[in-house]
Amino acid sequence: GGSETTQTTVLLYPDALASQLQQAEQRIQRLEQELDAQTKNYQSVAASLERVTAQCKQLEAVNKQVIAQAKESDSIVAILDSQCKRLEADNKQVTAQAKEHQSRAATLEKIVAQCKQLEESAPSKADMLQKKAAKLEDKIRLPCADPAWTAQFRLCLQ
Repeated sequence: GGSETTQTTVLLYPDALASQLQQAEQRIQRLEQELDAQTKNYQSVAASLERVTAQCKQLEAVNKQVIAQAKESDSIVAILDSQCKRLEADNKQVTAQAKEHQSRAATLEKIVAQCKQLEESAPSKADMLQKKAAKLEDKIRLPCADPAWTAQFRLCLQ
């Protein structure tokens, strides 16, 4: 029956069938090569993803470290800021004290200058006073030497 015709067809066109088989095999080979290439590609993509994931984890760790350091830096900055403020206050106090000392020193310098002036003028003043005393003594002596005045003075004493 029918199987005979099929067999006949196969027998009639063995070359055509062989070429179809060859084409199919070649197609399968190409598909296998494509699949192999895609598999390799996927594998390299997966490896890249793993590397990227590892890098991301590293970056996360670094980021955490940076955040911790930033917080530490903030606290250090706050400490330094308070120290600076304290030093500024101390500096103001020291400056005020220095001004006070300067004014005291200026006053002392004036006093010293006045003392020097007095020391320098003292001898001449003493001279002047001695001369005045001498003149007064002369004035007193003169009337005493006058007998009329002496008589009047005696009368006043009685």
